[in-house]
Amino acid sequence: VEHYITLPDATFPVEVWLVCGHLVRSYYKTDYTEGGHGYVYPWVPKGQIWVEKDLDRWELPYIVSHEYLELRLMRDAKMEYDAAHEICSKVEFNLRKCKGAHQLLVRGHCRFTKKYVPRLTREEVFDYVRKTYLRK
Repeated sequence: VEHYITLPDATFPVEVWLVCGHLVRSYYKTDYTEGGHGYVYPWVPKGQIWVEKDLDRWELPYIVSHEYLELRLMRDAKMEYDAAHEICSKVEFNLRKCKGAHQLLVRGHCRFTKKYVPRLTREEVFDYVRKTYLRK
């Protein structure tokens, strides 16, 4: 287990931990892949996101963005997992294409790296996700 980053969330800090995916699948859930948080998996503390440590380091910011925004949708917008996951998959895909919320996170650059990850906690990012992806 390795600490990756702590996100300065307004409700409580969210710690991101890099974990051995094989062990998580062996001890907790066989369909766990890439990442998860305590609003989906009961064995992950509510203030944590677990991400597989064997992913390419360039992947981590995208996976963390997916998991953090999914956590926020489930916690703050009271969404069910399936709907939150679908939205966050779209957000993640657009970040990878340097579109959507990308401009709120990485101004003037294309590559979304670890140094930009704390910007996910800005309310303007969550507001953008809600306004863009939530059905009215």
